[in-house]
Amino acid sequence: MNQYYSKQLFVNDIIAAFIVTALLIPQSIAYAMLAGLPPQVGLFSSILPIVVYSLFGSSTTLSVGPVAIISLMTASAIGSVSENVDVGYAEASIVLALLSGLFLVLFGLFRLGLIINFISKPVVSGFITASSLIIVAKQIDHFSAFDISSFNSTLALGVTCLTILLLNKQFGTQIFSRLMPAGIANLISKAVPFFLVVLASCMSFFFDLEAIGVAVVGYIPQGLPSISFAEVDVSIVEKLALPALMISLIGYVESVSVAQTLGAKKRETIIPNRELIGLGASNIASGLSGGMPVTGGFSRSAVNFEAGAATK
Repeated sequence: MNQYYSKQLFVNDIIAAFIVTALLIPQSIAYAMLAGLPPQVGLFSSILPIVVYSLFGSSTTLSVGPVAIISLMTASAIGSVSENVDVGYAEASIVLALLSGLFLVLFGLFRLGLIINFISKPVVSGFITASSLIIVAKQIDHFSAFDISSFNSTLALGVTCLTILLLNKQFGTQIFSRLMPAGIANLISKAVPFFLVVLASCMSFFFDLEAIGVAVVGYIPQGLPSISFAEVDVSIVEKLALPALMISLIGYVESVSVAQTLGAKKRETIIPNRELIGLGASNIASGLSGGMPVTGGFSRSAVNFEAGAATK
């Protein structure tokens, strides 16, 4: 935390918050669906974990929540357990988050943060790349609902949004700077993803895009997550212990790598053991609020950094 919190830092944080929230909402819903869970589980996993990480973590830029790789591992773990044990996906994901959090906190308390130095980066990189390819393959149906025999509205909308985002990244600031002062142009360019999500949502609501073939998420129960302490079957814990350990290790490696990369650009020191405790506490918070395993995401954290986030 900066010793002197200025008006400019406040403005930077507010802008970053809006932009990351615009990215986080559709992302968390998509990652919950990737894990085979209801959309609201992704949203629940994006509220308390962020708050808890800000209290215990050491990075001022890292954005904690559901991520693609962990969602894929969660889907595999809870799918295999549900086949052998009478347990729902949502309950299994809660147990997985709690176990992952417990492992991470224990690692932090025993000061095992340096384990990242002994993990082969090529192996992790290969695992992430392979997982990304699998995720892309699984998400094509949600993105396009492809039907070669007819014009596809979902695909058209998705391609249009991606094109706007890519053009804005390359030319947004230059174009806006011709119409307004450079500082304001930069802020507008950073906020384009937020405006795009709002615009697409409003179009879907007011013009009933679902009626012309655009796939929508559908109804999501209202309300905030509630803290609950459900009784857990020991057999479920035994079957999920190893997957939870793997999720905690992969999640930590990905998260601390992102934190160190962005921290180096800000000349910020990342403390591995604090990261373990911060991530562990975030996962426990996610489990207690009905969420799924979480970690620091590269895309959200990079957006947070580019948007000018200054403090936790």
